[in-house]
Amino acid sequence: MQVEHSIIILWILCSMLACWAFSLVVRWLSDRRARRVDRLKRQYSSRSRWLAGALVLLCAVGSALAGGSAAYISAQPGVGGMRLTPLGAIGLGMVFFGSLLIVWGAIGDRSRGRMRCPRCWYDMRDSEGRPCPECGHEARGRNPYNRTRRPRWAFLVALLFLIVGSAGLGLNTKLRDQGWAGFVPNQILLSNWEKFPESWVHDIGIGADQHDLSERIRAGDVSDAERHAFTESLIDEMINDPLARWEERRMSLLAACMRREVGMNYNYDEEKRLIPIWVPSEGRLERLYRACIEDLLKYYQRESVPIEEELEIDIMHSLSMWRGNTHQVTREWLLICHPDEQLQRLAYRRSLNHMQVSYLIAMLGDLPDQFLRLNDDSMYTEPEPQHALEMLGLESEIGVLRQRVSGLMAWYETNLKAENAVTLRAISSGLSTRPEDGLDEPMDLVLRWLGDGDLELRKAALRIISAVYAFDSRSGRTGNSARVEEMINAIRAHALQDQRKTMEGSGTHLVAHQAMGTIGAIDADGLHFFTLLRDMMLDSSSRDTALMHSDIYLYRYGSQQILNWINTFEPLISDSHPDVRVWIARQVPRREGSEHDDRLNAMVRVLMEDPDSEVREVAITRAMDRGID
Repeated sequence: MQVEHSIIILWILCSMLACWAFSLVVRWLSDRRARRVDRLKRQYSSRSRWLAGALVLLCAVGSALAGGSAAYISAQPGVGGMRLTPLGAIGLGMVFFGSLLIVWGAIGDRSRGRMRCPRCWYDMRDSEGRPCPECGHEARGRNPYNRTRRPRWAFLVALLFLIVGSAGLGLNTKLRDQGWAGFVPNQILLSNWEKFPESWVHDIGIGADQHDLSERIRAGDVSDAERHAFTESLIDEMINDPLARWEERRMSLLAACMRREVGMNYNYDEEKRLIPIWVPSEGRLERLYRACIEDLLKYYQRESVPIEEELEIDIMHSLSMWRGNTHQVTREWLLICHPDEQLQRLAYRRSLNHMQVSYLIAMLGDLPDQFLRLNDDSMYTEPEPQHALEMLGLESEIGVLRQRVSGLMAWYETNLKAENAVTLRAISSGLSTRPEDGLDEPMDLVLRWLGDGDLELRKAALRIISAVYAFDSRSGRTGNSARVEEMINAIRAHALQDQRKTMEGSGTHLVAHQAMGTIGAIDADGLHFFTLLRDMMLDSSSRDTALMHSDIYLYRYGSQQILNWINTFEPLISDSHPDVRVWIARQVPRREGSEHDDRLNAMVRVLMEDPDSEVREVAITRAMDRGID
């Protein structure tokens, strides 16, 4: 027998014993009332009443033990997912006991030849005449004295059990899918959420299914008016109280409110928002964002300026929250609400561009300067970079790394053996958030690194170029600028033929592979990258490398880039090598939405008739994804 079955049986046993105890009490009270009203002598002896009480107590104890055992087993790790919840099992037990009670009541106590008073059921076998010596009742005829005794209380109690049990069974699915929180109305949960268990407010990661408040907000079960009022009151608390800003329940609720507002009224096929996102009034988001940055400033200088221990612990915990802390949620909300649509789309990326950083800096006043005074460049060059790792993303976000770049690049160039990856990450982040007019001097240095024969400098140059000029992160990029063309030509001249390993022990990844990936990342038109890739595929000595390191995500490209891809690779659908044809089938986007869908679909149809089975299988799968007949 499975553990789940044992739990269900225990709950059913618990409910049936409780029902039996209840029915005994009702029977005893019913008899007592009848005797008191009619002033008759008691039918049961004192000993019988004590035995009945003992039986009631025994049933109650048995019910408590069965229920407690079921609850204890259910709480053990790995036990859960039952289709029949405790409420459903108890309801089933009540229905079963109610049915038995109806059967017992219907059978009743037959006379079996005994004459009994039809009113008080006194045994009249030794009585003379028809009047009852107990109550004086006299019935007409003999049949009433042989009537079967059917207790009316049994049917009433059975009906009660059936109604309550059926309700429990009816609510079983809701309890299984939503937990006990699902029975609490939105208005009550919104106004008193702090008084309820934490699992009723947000997902605490214990695996329990709860229709918690944050889930209701994300799903749209809370009305717009209620959600907006709740969001503003929540933000007001967080603005005024630092501990509230970093308290996990409030952070989860704020994230749910933001996700709901962002996810509404958006056409994902056309990547277009239908109506503007609602934003809390009176600059609440901006004030909350500044307050979070101030808290983080205090946290990062905690060694010299002590802060409240509870606040320090909460901030430390929030930095690793997978759902996003208040700082991250507020920043994303602010960026998505920006009137520039290009900036809105880029808000979903993990890295920020120079326009987004400039927008955030404008809200912070002198806070970036305070961070700049907090540490110097040496923070990113220390042997133990844990503090720098914590600071890296934040200083990039508020523009501090923009100003540190020159010093960091000078240090990196003279300390290549230090193998400090944090420094290179800081350089890449700082340069990627600089405006275009601030990139000339540092990128000239990067080009010199690229032409240098040193392996570490060349790898660093490729990484920086990819971070700074990635075509899908620099806003307003519709094609390659003169600077990007210069970078591509330099990579082709210096790194594309470099067969050195990028790291010791890596026999398959070479500098040439990194160079190809860098060109693919920065070539917005795709012509350079597609042409290089095609030539490598046509060369038997480089075909395997090209197929291994060249997945292309066409859904990220615009119409002109997709057209360039089609013009470059359409002739290869008849290539003699099946791996090339498989690669082409896999690169076609899974969904339609381009003005060149007719040509893409035509390529897929040709590949569906390919003589190679693997090519046909991939092409048919892609055709199903795209809805091709």
